[in-house]
Amino acid sequence: MNALTSGDLALGAAVGVGGLGLSMVGLWVNRRTLDEPGPPAVAWRIARVRGTQSLCWLTNTGTDRALSVTADWRKAGPGLGDLPAQVAIGPGSSWQFLLRPAARHPSVIWLTWEGQREPVAVPMP
Repeated sequence: MNALTSGDLALGAAVGVGGLGLSMVGLWVNRRTLDEPGPPAVAWRIARVRGTQSLCWLTNTGTDRALSVTADWRKAGPGLGDLPAQVAIGPGSSWQFLLRPAARHPSVIWLTWEGQREPVAVPMP
């Protein structure tokens, strides 16, 4: 059996086993695991495509696939093109969109996706 440290939480329960006596069923959980949040299921980053002034990547930096990803084009304005509309973007995957030259670009893009009905602001580089 592993030794528990002060950072661990031990839980145990005595369980009767067919009249043959008691056996101990235990569970230990590292308290640090409970206190520290894991990586977000869906998170976003926008970066410019190297060597271009007009292309950007919207990357899902989370651990889960985002379904029905949609950018609010009304808030984005005319300076952006090919924004996502009802697309799926997996973890580590990206969506490429355009920065139109000589147009004003927003400081953020507002995104929604399945399970996230309130728009989330993703900063532009």
